[in-house]
Parts: sequence; structure tokens; C-alpha cells
Amino acid sequence: RSLNAGVTWTAVPHPMGGAWFGAVRFVPGTQTGWTVGEGGKILKSTDGGATWILQRDASHPFNLLDVSFADLNNGWAVGGEQLHTTDGGATWVNQNTGLSTSFSVYAVSPTAAWIGGIQDLARTLDGGATWTIEQPSNTAWFCLNFLDPDNGWAGGQDQDIDDVPGSIWKRSATSASSPTQTSLTPLTQSTRWLAPPSSMSFDH
Repeated sequence: RSLNAGVTWTAVPHPMGGAWFGAVRFVPGTQTGWTVGEGGKILKSTDGGATWILQRDASHPFNLLDVSFADLNNGWAVGGEQLHTTDGGATWVNQNTGLSTSFSVYAVSPTAAWIGGIQDLARTLDGGATWTIEQPSNTAWFCLNFLDPDNGWAGGQDQDIDDVPGSIWKRSATSASSPTQTSLTPLTQSTRWLAPPSSMSFDH
């Protein structure tokens, strides 16, 4: 934990179990956050990361890689399974998103969220009761960021060719034929996802 913009770091105590953490996320503007990791472990902090309490131990068969909350109550944790909470993590419910494995999640609102898997991106608009799948490309989606349920970015690594640059894809509520997007390549199966020009690709 750092209190001076990363100049120095101090280890903080936390409940034991599991060898690693996959992500730590705080709700913007608050002191409340969560971290997830090996064995499905979930910890919560309400004091800016000074202390952590155990919400889910590391005895579960699936690891968790990412977590995202829309507010202090509603969030998702993903990895080998996809979990949802509406009570700040006191209870977690497994959701059927259509993804067997997931790497990333972004909670846009209490009812809207995106989850990135291998090739597939899952979206819910009803708190996870139902999910729709989009397939921009055969990419492992490692990171997501959305402005709203329709507009955002997904980044990852191509799964068809080994050791190729990763890239960031953009989703827009507008059609791919927009005049301002003529330099981009529209994708099959979804006219809303656009790949950047090759010069915009990013190395590992």
C-alpha cells in the first residue's frame, strides 16, 4: 500500500490462504475495495487498503482473476467461474454467463457489466439474469473499460497466431461504416467492434 503516489510501499496484513492475487479494485471516490486470487479467495477493505477482511476463502476449485464493482454493493468477480454480489460481497452467487473461462470484468452500473473470456465477450443489462455474447475476434480478452453499456474498449492477445502483438478493440453504438472510422477494419459477427490500424497494435 502506498500513501505517497507510489514513492514508497508498505506491506499490509491480510487473511492467509492462496499464494497470489489477480486484481485489486476500489470503488472510485471511496475507501472500499476488493481483491481476488488463487482458490477463489475474496478480500474486502473499507479503510483504503489498510486492513482486509475475508469474504471468501481459498478452498474453492477455481481461481479468480479480476473483480469490478459498480458501487458499494453491486459487483462481479471472474476467473474460472463468474460470481455476482448485490450486498457488498457478503454473499456471492455463481452466474451462467455463457463463458467457461474469463479473464476480465467491468461493471458499468448495478445492472450492466461486461466480462472478457477467450474469443467471447459477455454483456448483461439486467444484473446478470441474462447474458449476450459478442465475438469481435479470436482474442483472449485481458482488460476492459467502458463508458456506458454500449461504448468501450477491450484489449487482449490474438489466439490464432503465437507471439503476435496484442491490440485494443473499440466498441461503439454507431455503425462501423461511420465516415470517421473508414481507416478501421470492421469485424465479422459484430459491426459494432472495430480493430485499430496495424500501427496501433501493442507489443506484449
